[in-house]
Amino acid sequence: MNFEKNTLWKVPVYCLLAGVVSFYASLFIFTNIIYKNLDYVSKLVSYSVYLAIFAVVLIVGGKIFLKGMTKKEIFYSASVIICFMEFINILEFIFNIPQPFGTTFSIYISMAFQWTNIISKCIFDITENMYISAFVSSLAPYLFVIFGRNENNE
Repeated sequence: MNFEKNTLWKVPVYCLLAGVVSFYASLFIFTNIIYKNLDYVSKLVSYSVYLAIFAVVLIVGGKIFLKGMTKKEIFYSASVIICFMEFINILEFIFNIPQPFGTTFSIYISMAFQWTNIISKCIFDITENMYISAFVSSLAPYLFVIFGRNENNE
Protein backbone atom coordinates (compact mmCIF):
# COMPACT_ATOMS: atom_id res chain seq x y z
CA MET A 1 0.00 0.00 0.00
CA ASN A 2 1.86 3.05 -1.25
CA PHE A 3 0.03 6.21 -0.33
CA GLU A 4 1.18 9.69 -1.14
CA LYS A 5 1.86 11.87 1.88
CA ASN A 6 -1.35 12.97 3.63
CA THR A 7 -3.81 11.38 1.18
CA LEU A 8 -5.40 9.44 4.01
CA TRP A 9 -6.84 12.66 5.45
CA LYS A 10 -8.09 14.17 2.19
CA VAL A 11 -11.61 12.71 2.21
CA PRO A 12 -12.25 13.35 5.94
CA VAL A 13 -11.08 16.96 5.68
CA TYR A 14 -13.09 17.55 2.52
CA CYS A 15 -16.22 15.93 4.00
CA LEU A 16 -16.08 18.03 7.16
CA LEU A 17 -15.42 21.27 5.25
CA ALA A 18 -18.12 20.44 2.71
CA GLY A 19 -20.52 19.69 5.53
CA VAL A 20 -20.02 23.05 7.21
CA VAL A 21 -20.18 24.94 3.89
CA SER A 22 -23.31 23.05 2.81
CA PHE A 23 -24.92 23.72 6.20
CA TYR A 24 -24.53 27.46 5.76
CA ALA A 25 -25.41 27.28 2.06
CA SER A 26 -28.67 25.45 2.77
CA LEU A 27 -29.42 27.86 5.63
CA PHE A 28 -28.87 30.80 3.28
CA ILE A 29 -30.93 29.24 0.47
CA PHE A 30 -33.87 28.40 2.72
CA THR A 31 -33.98 31.64 4.73
CA ASN A 32 -33.11 34.18 2.04
CA ILE A 33 -34.56 32.64 -1.10
CA ILE A 34 -37.13 29.93 -0.50
CA TYR A 35 -38.93 31.16 2.64
CA LYS A 36 -39.10 34.72 1.27
CA ASN A 37 -40.67 33.59 -2.01
CA LEU A 38 -42.89 30.71 -0.95
CA ASP A 39 -45.64 30.51 1.63
CA TYR A 40 -45.29 26.76 1.84
CA VAL A 41 -42.15 24.68 1.32
CA SER A 42 -42.98 21.25 0.00
CA LYS A 43 -40.91 18.14 0.45
CA LEU A 44 -40.04 18.31 -3.25
CA VAL A 45 -38.55 21.80 -2.87
CA SER A 46 -36.50 20.93 0.20
CA TYR A 47 -35.35 17.63 -1.33
CA SER A 48 -34.35 19.46 -4.51
CA VAL A 49 -32.16 21.87 -2.53
CA TYR A 50 -30.52 19.04 -0.58
CA LEU A 51 -30.02 16.99 -3.75
CA ALA A 52 -28.39 19.94 -5.53
CA ILE A 53 -26.05 20.52 -2.59
CA PHE A 54 -25.20 16.81 -2.46
CA ALA A 55 -24.45 16.71 -6.19
CA VAL A 56 -22.25 19.81 -6.04
CA VAL A 57 -20.29 18.46 -3.07
CA LEU A 58 -19.84 15.08 -4.74
CA ILE A 59 -18.74 16.49 -8.10
CA VAL A 60 -16.46 19.20 -6.69
CA GLY A 61 -14.89 16.72 -4.31
CA GLY A 62 -14.42 14.01 -6.89
CA LYS A 63 -13.29 16.14 -9.81
CA ILE A 64 -11.27 18.83 -8.01
CA PHE A 65 -10.35 18.10 -4.39
CA LEU A 66 -9.58 14.39 -4.77
CA LYS A 67 -8.22 14.64 -8.30
CA GLY A 68 -5.27 12.35 -8.90
CA MET A 69 -6.06 9.90 -6.10
CA THR A 70 -6.56 6.24 -6.93
CA LYS A 71 -9.79 4.43 -6.15
CA LYS A 72 -7.96 2.51 -3.44
CA GLU A 73 -6.61 5.68 -1.80
CA ILE A 74 -10.05 7.28 -1.84
CA PHE A 75 -11.60 4.12 -0.40
CA TYR A 76 -9.17 4.01 2.54
CA SER A 77 -9.43 7.75 3.08
CA ALA A 78 -13.23 7.60 3.03
CA SER A 79 -13.09 4.70 5.49
CA VAL A 80 -11.48 7.04 8.05
CA ILE A 81 -14.41 9.47 8.05
CA ILE A 82 -16.96 6.66 7.82
CA CYS A 83 -15.50 4.97 10.91
CA PHE A 84 -15.72 8.30 12.71
CA MET A 85 -19.33 8.82 11.60
CA GLU A 86 -20.30 5.30 12.64
CA PHE A 87 -18.59 5.77 16.00
CA ILE A 88 -20.70 8.89 16.57
CA ASN A 89 -23.84 7.01 15.50
CA ILE A 90 -23.06 4.21 17.96
CA LEU A 91 -22.43 6.70 20.78
CA GLU A 92 -25.74 8.41 20.12
CA PHE A 93 -27.56 5.07 19.92
CA ILE A 94 -26.03 3.34 22.95
CA PHE A 95 -25.66 6.19 25.37
CA ASN A 96 -28.56 8.36 24.25
CA ILE A 97 -26.42 11.40 25.06
CA PRO A 98 -28.22 13.51 27.70
CA GLN A 99 -29.43 17.10 27.31
CA PRO A 100 -28.20 19.86 26.99
CA PHE A 101 -24.86 18.41 25.84
CA GLY A 102 -26.63 16.02 23.51
CA THR A 103 -28.42 18.83 21.69
CA THR A 104 -25.27 20.85 21.19
CA PHE A 105 -23.34 17.75 20.20
CA SER A 106 -26.00 16.71 17.69
CA ILE A 107 -26.14 20.17 16.13
CA TYR A 108 -22.40 20.27 15.50
CA ILE A 109 -22.28 16.71 14.23
CA SER A 110 -25.24 17.26 11.91
CA MET A 111 -23.61 20.45 10.65
CA ALA A 112 -20.44 18.58 9.78
CA PHE A 113 -22.33 16.00 7.72
CA GLN A 114 -25.02 18.23 6.23
CA TRP A 115 -24.06 17.34 2.67
CA THR A 116 -25.39 13.78 3.18
CA ASN A 117 -28.74 15.07 4.38
CA ILE A 118 -30.63 14.03 1.23
CA ILE A 119 -29.65 10.39 1.76
CA SER A 120 -30.72 10.28 5.40
CA LYS A 121 -34.02 12.04 4.60
CA CYS A 122 -34.87 9.61 1.79
CA ILE A 123 -33.94 6.53 3.80
CA PHE A 124 -35.87 7.83 6.81
CA ASP A 125 -38.96 8.37 4.65
CA ILE A 126 -38.73 4.76 3.51
CA THR A 127 -37.82 3.04 6.79
CA GLU A 128 -38.94 5.56 9.44
CA ASN A 129 -35.89 4.48 11.41
CA MET A 130 -33.35 7.19 12.20
CA TYR A 131 -30.59 4.70 13.01
CA ILE A 132 -30.83 2.97 9.63
CA SER A 133 -30.93 6.31 7.83
CA ALA A 134 -27.90 7.55 9.81
CA PHE A 135 -25.99 4.36 9.03
CA VAL A 136 -26.71 4.46 5.31
CA SER A 137 -25.98 8.18 4.95
CA SER A 138 -22.68 7.62 6.77
CA LEU A 139 -21.55 5.51 3.83
CA ALA A 140 -21.87 8.43 1.38
CA PRO A 141 -18.12 9.22 1.28
CA TYR A 142 -17.59 5.91 -0.51
CA LEU A 143 -19.28 7.55 -3.52
CA PHE A 144 -16.06 9.51 -4.10
CA VAL A 145 -14.42 6.22 -5.17
CA ILE A 146 -16.26 6.58 -8.49
CA PHE A 147 -14.06 9.57 -9.31
CA GLY A 148 -10.75 7.90 -8.47
CA ARG A 149 -8.34 6.80 -11.12
CA ASN A 150 -7.46 3.16 -11.64
CA GLU A 151 -4.10 2.11 -10.24
CA ASN A 152 -3.00 1.00 -13.71
CA ASN A 153 -3.22 4.59 -14.96
CA GLU A 154 -0.11 5.92 -13.28
